[in-house]
Parts: sequence; C-alpha cells; structure tokens
Amino acid sequence: MAKHAVGPMPIEDFMKFIPECLQRPDTTMPDSRKAFSKVPKHGDVGFKNERSLYDPINEAFNTKRKTTHGMMTRCPGVTFYNTSDQPGPGKYSTKVDSSGYAQAHLEFVKNAGSSAIVSNPGFWQLFWEGKMTDFAGESGVLFEHITDERKKQRVIADFGQTAFYAVQMLANQFRDFAFSISMTDETARLLRWDRSGVIFSEAIHYRRNPEPLCRFLWRFGNANPSQRGADMTVHQCITEAEEVLFRDTRLAKALEKHYEPGQVCIVEVFKHREDQSLSSVVEISKSGAGASSRRDSQIPGVSTSNLTMLTGLAVLLAGYWAVDLQTKTIVFLKDCWRAKVEAVDMEGLMLQNLRASVYVESHAETAVTLTSKHTKDSWNKGSKSIRVRTHYRMVTAEVGYALQETFAGTRELISGCQDVFHVLYKAITLADIMHRDISSTNIILVADEMHNFGNRVAYVIDWEFALAANRQGKHRDWWRTGTVAFMCINALPSTIDEEGHYTHFFGYDVESLVYVALYCGLYRLPWKSYSEKRHQFFLQNLFNYDRGCAFKWQLVTRKKDDLWAVFEGPEFCKWFKAALNLISMWYPTPESLPSPQAILTEFSKTVEVNPASLDERDAVSRKMPVRGLPIGAVNCATQSSSPKTPDTSKEPLRRLRSHVVDSSPPEGAPRRGMILRGRGQPRGSPSNAVGRNTRRRKQPGDEIGDGMDGEHHKKRKKSRK
Repeated sequence: MAKHAVGPMPIEDFMKFIPECLQRPDTTMPDSRKAFSKVPKHGDVGFKNERSLYDPINEAFNTKRKTTHGMMTRCPGVTFYNTSDQPGPGKYSTKVDSSGYAQAHLEFVKNAGSSAIVSNPGFWQLFWEGKMTDFAGESGVLFEHITDERKKQRVIADFGQTAFYAVQMLANQFRDFAFSISMTDETARLLRWDRSGVIFSEAIHYRRNPEPLCRFLWRFGNANPSQRGADMTVHQCITEAEEVLFRDTRLAKALEKHYEPGQVCIVEVFKHREDQSLSSVVEISKSGAGASSRRDSQIPGVSTSNLTMLTGLAVLLAGYWAVDLQTKTIVFLKDCWRAKVEAVDMEGLMLQNLRASVYVESHAETAVTLTSKHTKDSWNKGSKSIRVRTHYRMVTAEVGYALQETFAGTRELISGCQDVFHVLYKAITLADIMHRDISSTNIILVADEMHNFGNRVAYVIDWEFALAANRQGKHRDWWRTGTVAFMCINALPSTIDEEGHYTHFFGYDVESLVYVALYCGLYRLPWKSYSEKRHQFFLQNLFNYDRGCAFKWQLVTRKKDDLWAVFEGPEFCKWFKAALNLISMWYPTPESLPSPQAILTEFSKTVEVNPASLDERDAVSRKMPVRGLPIGAVNCATQSSSPKTPDTSKEPLRRLRSHVVDSSPPEGAPRRGMILRGRGQPRGSPSNAVGRNTRRRKQPGDEIGDGMDGEHHKKRKKSRK
C-alpha cells in the first residue's frame, strides 16, 4: 500500500477536500481549546496501550457543546462507537477501533443478540484507528523514522490493517472516496482513500493545537453526501413500485439469490459521447441534470465481487444484476475503476469497434481519482507515480454461464474452444484486435432457441485488456498481459529479457485457449484413474507463475506426451494433442512468427473436429484439490436437454459480445442463458474472481467430492458392455 500513498499534504490543502459549510461556518463550531485534554498519553497512569485511547477520544468527539446553533457535537450527525471488540457480519468481518455512524443507520449496526454497536463497513461515515506509533515521521516519509526493525514491521502491518478497513468501506458502499483518521497519543493524521491510493496529511499535534482536527470533524459533520465521498449516481431510496418491478421481471427465480428486500436501488448510467469531457459528466452526475444523456438501471444491493485490495483488480471491478427501467428487461451492469492508459480503450468502445451492430446498451466514465493528481506536488514524500483511474459503467444485454463450471461434456468444451478460436481470428483479421486475456472465466456458454444445454455457443467476454496490434509499442508491461494460469510461455519468467520486453501476437491468445481447455478438462472431464495428488501436481506446476514456463515448455515440445493423457475419453486426448502440435508452430520461436492465416489453416486442417461426434454429457462434478490456486472454481450441477447445433459459420462477429459469468446457476434457473452473475460471490462471501495480472491467487470454496468421478467411470464401463 505504501507504493500508493501520497503525503504529507499540508493541513490547509487537505481541508479543501471538504469545503466550509456556508450555513455553519468554521467560526461557529464548538470551542476547540482543551478538546482532548482528557485523552491519556504515554507515561500517564491510565495509559497502557492504544486501547486506552478509544473511549476518551470517542467521548471528546461525541460530547455536545454549546454553539450558536445550539448544543452540538464536534462532528454533527455522526456518532462514534468503540467497535474494537465488536466484529461485523460476513467472513471479512472488521473490528475497526472506532466506527462513526449516522443516527439513521444505528438500527442496522446493532448486534442481533445484544444492543452493542458492531463494526459494519457498509454503514461507516468515518472511522478512526488508534496506534502506538505514527506511520510517518516528521519528514513525512513512511516508516523510515522507525529504527527498530520489529517495531517497523508492526507499524507497517498496522498501516495495512487501516488500508484493509478502507477497502471494506469502499467495497460495501457506493462510494467514490472515503475518509479516515489515524491517531496516536500525541498526533493525528487525516486520510483520504480512493481507488488509486491514499493521501495522508501532515501530523496534527492535537494536544497543543486541536483546532485543525476539530475543524475537520466539524466540516465533515456538516458536509453533504457527495463531499463525504458518496456516489451520487446511485439512489437507494426508491419507490415500492420500482422494487416490485425488479421482483416481477421475467426469470425472477434466477434473480432470487441476488435479490434482498429493501436493498434495491437506482443507478444512473450515462451514454458515452465523444464531445463530452469527463469533467462535464461528473458535474452532471452531481447536479442531477442531463437526463437526456443517461439511462437508468435498477439494480439489487448485492455486488457479485468482494474487495480485498485497494488498487488490485478485485477492488476495481464489480458486477450487478439489473433491470433496465426503460426496456423492463434484465441486463448486466459492469461497474469498475479503469486505468487511464493511452493504449487501452474503454471496453464499450472496443466492443462497438468489433462488430457491425452495437450490443453495448450504454457506457460512460462518471468520476476520477484524485490521489495521482498530487504525486508531483513539492510536499509529497510518498509515491511519485500513481495511475489515474476513472469510474466506468457499462450495461450489456447478452448473458451466459461460465465455461469452466458448466460445460456439459467433451462436446461443449471442444466446440466452445473452437468457437473462441474463430472469434479471436476474426477479431485480429477484421479489426486488428488481440484479446490478451483468454482465461477459463472469460469464455461463457450461451443458450438460445437453437442452442440448448449440451450444445451451447461459446462467447468471448472481458475485452478491457484488448489491444490493437498496431499499438504494440505503447502497450503495458508484459506482466500486465493475461491471466497468470493461462499465460503463454513467452510471457512467463525466464523467457522475458532483463528490461521486460514482450510483444503479444495472435498465436499467444490461441496458446492461452489451449491451456484453458486443459484446465477445464482436468477439472471436470472423467480421468482414466483420478488422482487428487496428480491433479494437484498439474495445478501447482503447469498453471503456476514461477514454474509454469518450464512445465508448459515441456508440455509443448516433448515428444512423449502420453504422460499427459490422463483422460478417459480418447476424443479430448486426440484434440488436445493436435492443439499442442499447433502451438509448436511458434516454439522454439522462429525468426518470423506465423501469420493468423497460417495458424487458421493449420488449425482447420489438424485440430478442428466436428462436435456432433463428441460425447455430450460426460462432465463430472469434482472438487479442486488445492487451496490458493491461480484460478478459482465453484462446482455447479449438470443440467439437461439439448437440440442439434446449427451452422453458425455465417456469423462473423456475432460472438464478440460483452457478458457476465454465472459460475453457479441456481436450481431451477432457465436453460436459456438470459441471466447471469459477474465473476464472484454475493457480498459477504469469498471472492470468486480470477487473480488477473498478479501472483495473488484466490481460494476455491468447498465443492462436491470426487466420488462422482468414480461413479461416472463405472456407469460408462457398464454402458459399453
């Protein structure tokens, strides 16, 4: 987190984040003299550790004092509670030292079994943490003022804990930014958090000069929601009729696990206009004007992602089931904070450029982070390079289910991968676009009137990392290209030169696709003799960041590949062997890489098969044997019924659509892929998002045991007799 910290910002500059209230100017706040005189300090009889600060500081914040507006606290409208031993709900529970709540929210943050107020980041207005040591010295440099190594590590951990609380606040509320306070027995620092990082203020020596801290609290208490960081394009108070619309919309059963009564709200999604700057869109969203340039979508208050890092991908992307209030249809709302990178376009624009007709209903940027704006300021002793991020929303209509979890058998797995190959080929030849992030969750299976379960069509999703081939000179670092588990050999350690040079080409997307096929096959196709130990070996080596290069090289180049043929069905083994031979066209790397046309010719000649001859329903339920994989998996029940697969060769770019993936469709969900969830679980459960562009890995949940594999093996043997 220190790499994303900017400071120490002068106090008066920090105060500009919350302007003075005209109705209650600073001159009318309670007298700040001796405001914290009852707070104990190191050396006092009543001071033992940081816990000695909690109640006295809360009392100083909450005690009402006489003002020209009557008796008021130092932070009007916000009351602080000691929640250091009162964890809130959910697996990622928090025990922040002091939670600041609005009076209207107190009924939602009470312990069910008592009247105690718990720590619930979904309702924090402001929080503060008490620490024994300030995280920055007088110079403002983080941690360098601490000479004792053990003490330094403890302070670093404390700073990380505060960052985690800020992450949870941003994750559980519709916010553009948030504030917190870090306090020791002598000093206080103000912090402003957004999706680019954190800005911290100069130290406030609140015993000898309490006025700045009191002024910040006064301004915060009198600030409007927008000034406190709330996203003003989200309206949580809706009419009962609008909530009924969400409940009664077609396919409501499939929506049930994403719907919580009283948790439905309205989100404004602007339509992107080339002639409208981001600043003007932000002003429109704050003022509520500009109705002609926006469309409203009604969404449930349950996010499909969970945030664990302030600037990692998980914190930057969320997805919601939604009902379009104009069309009364179910859509998906993708909500993310995208990096402003010259060579990377908005995903909505990328998708529109990829096809003749537009499937993106609306998309636009609505806000921008401020942390990066201050990296060049003279007072900054923190990070000098922080990326600007913009709040980006996109509404799409098409939906489906994740390939890795829901393919019915060998037929859907192979035909799906073949579908994706042709999509990638058409993207590079017709639009000069490379996807650069083919993974097991970026491929979905979509059913319609002509394609039912067992015969669904594969679509490619998540084009936000896509890049035009002619912009290679400007693309991001090599390690930002692709999902770790499925990266091509040349994008993994030991093949990158010292300066990190790497140039992507069409074949590397195809290579990632082959690794996806193997990963999915290992997970859900029958083995000759399933071994959890051997499955674990593949996952920990072939799909590993450090060892993946060597093992993938061995897989692609070795002649005796029978050691990898663990599958019971010969169809997949034959197809996979041919796919490996295809990859060998560019390994070892030739002087001239094969053209997309050459790869297509070889693919059509040696790899592509007629899916009609493949087993339609041989997928099994199996648990992942390793926790902490580079890719996650959640088991899902196999469904039934499938018509014949019609010829789709005349649909060149039909599958270049943006979707959201439902990795575990609910019981009774329609077989038509009309509704789906984003990557991940509902809020309050572990994230199911793929750890993209990072070595951080998610932990799969508990799945159905592998006994199903043995039962399936017996059934196949019996049917052959």
